[in-house]
Amino acid sequence: MLDHILEEYKRKQLGYRFLIQTKLIEMFIYLSRCYDNIYKNPVTYSLSDAEVIDQVSKFIEKHHASSLSLKQVSQLCGMSQSTFTAKFKEYTGITFIQYRNNIRLRIAKELLSNTDLKVISIAQEVGFDDVSNFNKIFKQIVGKSPKQFRRENSI
Repeated sequence: MLDHILEEYKRKQLGYRFLIQTKLIEMFIYLSRCYDNIYKNPVTYSLSDAEVIDQVSKFIEKHHASSLSLKQVSQLCGMSQSTFTAKFKEYTGITFIQYRNNIRLRIAKELLSNTDLKVISIAQEVGFDDVSNFNKIFKQIVGKSPKQFRRENSI
């Protein structure tokens, strides 16, 4: 479509402006239909539940430091939050938040063991905006504070 518009502009034959406007309208309608199809039929519509959860797990792994919410991820899958929550727990054995936090803490433990970064920097690096929340969750899951973990596990 863009090639046709460009060709009309280069030739500048009688009525070319009207034809370009018409082609642009046609292109906008086409793009809005594409958007509508994607919105109504998410990318995951042809995948099994297990494949969807696998794709989401990989996505979380890759974007663990982003502020991923349950609402965002369930919309990405084309599921309601309750359906997504049930299916995610069915396939992984843990909730979305637990899964995300486990990934974040695994990376935080690596950083605590192998770098001299401050705890607040590590918390931000792995996706926690609040260092006190990071400390609380770290202690709940790992069983010790980040500072204690670093003392016992630094290289």
